[in-house]
Amino acid sequence: MVDSQGRERRWLNRIMWESGRTLFCTPAEVFGKGINPFYPQSDEPPARVGKIHVGMVKELLQKSWCAETATRGKWSSEVPSLNQCKVSALVVQELLGGELLRCDMTSGDSHYWNRLPDGSEVDLTTDQFRHIDGKPLRETVIVMDRSYVLSYPDTMRRYAILLQRVAYALWE
Repeated sequence: MVDSQGRERRWLNRIMWESGRTLFCTPAEVFGKGINPFYPQSDEPPARVGKIHVGMVKELLQKSWCAETATRGKWSSEVPSLNQCKVSALVVQELLGGELLRCDMTSGDSHYWNRLPDGSEVDLTTDQFRHIDGKPLRETVIVMDRSYVLSYPDTMRRYAILLQRVAYALWE
């Protein structure tokens, strides 16, 4: 399959392309020499990859979260979703579409989750709230612009790492 710029789409990109989404990829200069921004590709998808759905994305995120993708590096293997909400919501939006939602928290921080194209809301990091003091103030919800959220270099870096780890998790 060839995209609108005439580039060959490999299988992972093809799944996204056919569903109306394309994988976000940023030049290597943004990440430095230690990160490969290119996704592992093969001619055909692994047997278990078909249609991308919320359950699959949740499983891939759980395998992919780490200290490098957490806000301010505050992460725990006991609570893998800790401080992963913003970059996880960006990955969910990348793979499934929809809107980024943000609200304030009682701790003064913020929390992100998604509204999918069908109108349902998905928050794949809610289990972190059993382990922290702050709670989301859902009455303060606003829709965030993806380009604005990604305009912060640290968010862009963490998002790119998480998206790459999600792509690699497909092979595990």
